[in-house]
Order: sequence, then C-alpha cells, then structure tokens
Amino acid sequence: MNYESIKSVIRTCYHIIAVYSGEFKETGYSFTEIYTLAIIGYYPGIIASQIMEYIHLDRGYLSRVIKKLLQDDLIYIDDTTLNHRIKPLYLSDHGKEVFDSMEKKADESIERHIADASPDDKAEFFRLMKLLDENFKLVYPDTLRNDNGDSRIKR
Repeated sequence: MNYESIKSVIRTCYHIIAVYSGEFKETGYSFTEIYTLAIIGYYPGIIASQIMEYIHLDRGYLSRVIKKLLQDDLIYIDDTTLNHRIKPLYLSDHGKEVFDSMEKKADESIERHIADASPDDKAEFFRLMKLLDENFKLVYPDTLRNDNGDSRIKR
C-alpha cells in the first residue's frame, strides 16, 4: 500500500503544530503545557491518567507539566472526591482567562491564515476539516469522547 498521502497529512499536522507553537511562544509555556491546559479546559474534571492516555505522555513529564500549571495558578485539583486516588483537574479563574485568551488567539490565527480564501474555498476547507476529523476518530477511537460522540469525557 502507498501511504504517502497519509504521511503528507501527518507532516502538515506537524507543520500546523509548529505554527501554533509559534503563535503562543510569548506565553512562556511549551506546546505540551498549553495543550494540557487546553485539555483541562475542554474536559473539566479530567484526571491525570486520562491525559496521559490521550496525549501519550509519560507519568513523570505530565507530573512536571501539571505541577507548573498548579504553581502558576492556572489549574487546581479537586481533592474533595471520595476516592483520594482520583484527583479531578479544573481550570482556576486565572486559568479560564488564559484559556479563553488562547482560544481567541487560535480563532484569530485561523482567520488570518484563511483570510485570502474565497467564501467557497473557506466552506470547502471547513467541510474537509470536519471530514478529516471524523475519519481520524474512526482510526483513533481512543479520543476523549462519550458514547454519543460528544467531546466530553467518559468516566
């Protein structure tokens, strides 16, 4: 089988990640730290082991990332759960502000990158991105989704 088209898409994804990393360089956070913050923002109450499974980080590295986000008051741990081994993670008020700012900046970046496209080309681009997303979820079904396909966490 010829996998060149798939490898090309993967290379494009790496390029997009590099562009995004540059967009957020002035925050002082690494891509992994920003991505972890975003995951906690998208999935309030997620626990560290779920993040590890989702983005394939080893326990030590994720622990350092979470420690930094805690120290910078971007997230907090809900330690009131009955099971003391499960510690849900949430954005702090400051973390919500940073997360909202990053989301706005991401939207502006996307808009800037497609600004010169015609309305038809933009519509086609968004259609293809949705199709690509749906197909990735078929190939990588271990994404954080509930039984209805919503981007909410399964517990």
